[in-house]
Amino acid sequence: PGYKDYSVAFGCEPVPSLFVDGSKGDDALDGLTPQTALKTLQTAIDLAEPHTEIHISGFFDGSVSIKKESLTIIGQGSDKTYITATQGQVGVSVQKGDVYLKHLSVVGGVQGVTFAPAYKQPPFYHGGLEDVQISGQQGQDGCAMCPLQETTGLLVSKVGMVTFRDVHI
Repeated sequence: PGYKDYSVAFGCEPVPSLFVDGSKGDDALDGLTPQTALKTLQTAIDLAEPHTEIHISGFFDGSVSIKKESLTIIGQGSDKTYITATQGQVGVSVQKGDVYLKHLSVVGGVQGVTFAPAYKQPPFYHGGLEDVQISGQQGQDGCAMCPLQETTGLLVSKVGMVTFRDVHI
């Protein structure tokens, strides 16, 4: 009698989160809850502080450029959350370290996902993909038979220690 179970995590701070809904969101909202979700993924990335988890749902048209460190983008499943790049674009361009993409699909574009520093920037470390599907990449002119350096599902350059789990290209 009187026994209580207490779980305490010392030294841990809550992880900041943002929410994005490709169909029902609104970029005029704050994105701090699912009910006040943002509309575009790029807006969430631009607003995010380091160590933010960005929870996304739905379909997103256009490319995404990640020029910040320490972000995790989490979809609702590679069969439910899609980033669709148009011809000639990179679907998701990761240009800083400690960025992780989880539970989503990247479709189309000239390249699906790239992990590479911006031009003349030093190499970076850490990053990863988990439960990610990458498909439908085509060259600049729409040809599916373009050289590898032009058309690829995944490109990793000048990056160390990138992890991949359940990635389908």
